[in-house]
Amino acid sequence: MKLDFDCLRNILLAVEELSGYGYAVDNTMLNEYPLTANYSDEVLTYHVKQLINANLFIDADIYATGFAITDLSFAGHNFVDKIRKDDNWHKVKDILKKASNFSSPIVQAVISGAIGHQLGF
Repeated sequence: MKLDFDCLRNILLAVEELSGYGYAVDNTMLNEYPLTANYSDEVLTYHVKQLINANLFIDADIYATGFAITDLSFAGHNFVDKIRKDDNWHKVKDILKKASNFSSPIVQAVISGAIGHQLGF
């Protein structure tokens, strides 16, 4: 499956808004959330797996019937703060498109903020 960076961003923004103490965000919640409602379960699950591999979630699990995400990790919150504004997102997305995979050193540098000053944020 091809990586959809907008889907990754939409999942992160949804989890940030929907997560709360005592319950997990699951595929049913994302199916009903406006930013992620147009993605299939297969696409959402694939992209959640990529976000798990990038260490942007804490206590996230993939099941045969979907997934459950407790919350964003500290790195996940930092990344969401950097990509919330559309202008910043477009700059970050251009860098991500050049990376070979979502957990590459370039992406980790963007997430950690190591090149944030070069992007103007």
